[in-house]
Amino acid sequence: MTLAIDSRSLPEAPGGVRVSAPVNHVPPAGWREVLRRYDLSLPFVLHYGPDTPARNSRLLIEAWAMTDKRVRQRIQLAVVGLNKSSGDELVNVVNRLGLAQSVRLYSALGAPSDLSALLSAADIAALPLTRCDFPHQIFQAWTTRAAVLTSDLPAIAEIAGDAALMIDPGDAGAIARGLTRLMKDGTYRRDLVDRGRRRLAQFQYQ
Repeated sequence: MTLAIDSRSLPEAPGGVRVSAPVNHVPPAGWREVLRRYDLSLPFVLHYGPDTPARNSRLLIEAWAMTDKRVRQRIQLAVVGLNKSSGDELVNVVNRLGLAQSVRLYSALGAPSDLSALLSAADIAALPLTRCDFPHQIFQAWTTRAAVLTSDLPAIAEIAGDAALMIDPGDAGAIARGLTRLMKDGTYRRDLVDRGRRRLAQFQYQ
């Protein structure tokens, strides 16, 4: 089964969507139509951001294949913001690993407001960054009340504190274990969401 980058129902927003753009929490009534357009069902993990090697998308997908299969059958991974080159590469990875049923790949956000809706609907924001100058994405996830999995890089750990599950971004096994824990443990996810909201209040993030 070939998994295609979905560019038909999700045309690129003019100029693309800035990852540092403000987001807001959206209630379910505001994101149901967005999930329909993206062919996503609940629950799901969202992976997004600038399409650079530092986003670590390939290793995240390889880690996804290592997660508990029984859990993976009940949850999707959505990867948003791919260009043609990275999209083609990741389609091959997804198909090679037999993940076409649980992974959704998208070329771009359909509209800037979609990011708020997707993050608000997501259970987990998966951000295993290998480099980060400033973690806008973590602030966005906290704002929209998604539990955060991210890297244990010093610059990120200093800001995330105890409000994220931190893993070694170069270790697929560590990423897989982190994802599995978050997918299985709803109490821990909710605790991270609460910590994230409190942590966010300590920063002036717009």
